[in-house]
Amino acid sequence: MINLGTYLDVRENSGAKKLQCIKVLNKSKKKAASIGDSIIVSICQKIIKKKSKIKSKTATAVIVNVKKTVKKKNGNLIRSGKNTAILVNNQKAPLATRILGFVPYEVKLQGYSKLISIANKCI
Repeated sequence: MINLGTYLDVRENSGAKKLQCIKVLNKSKKKAASIGDSIIVSICQKIIKKKSKIKSKTATAVIVNVKKTVKKKNGNLIRSGKNTAILVNNQKAPLATRILGFVPYEVKLQGYSKLISIANKCI
C-alpha cells in the first residue's frame, strides 16, 4: 500500500527515476493507495537527457506494482519487489512511449487503457 511520503520507482522512459507520493487521489475514505489508483507525486531524481518529457517537479502517476501481496478477483496473488508507478497526463494517457515490465489488468478497469496497449505484458 502506498501512503504519503512513500518512494516509488518509475517503470517507463519519460525521464524520471524516483518519485515521492504527495497525495493519494482516492474516492474512498482509505488513506492508502493500491494498484490502479492515481496519486500526485514529486519527482526526486531525473535522468539527465537533452529531451526530457517532464516539465515540472510534480506530476500525476498511476500505481502499477506494490510490495504488499494483492489478491486479484480470480484468486491469483500478485507481489512485486518494488513499488512502481507510471506518469500520466490529465487525459489518462502515459507521458512515455515505452513501459518496462508488466501491467496488471486492474489498471485497465480504472480507465487507463492506453497503458495496457503499450505495455509488454498484461496480467
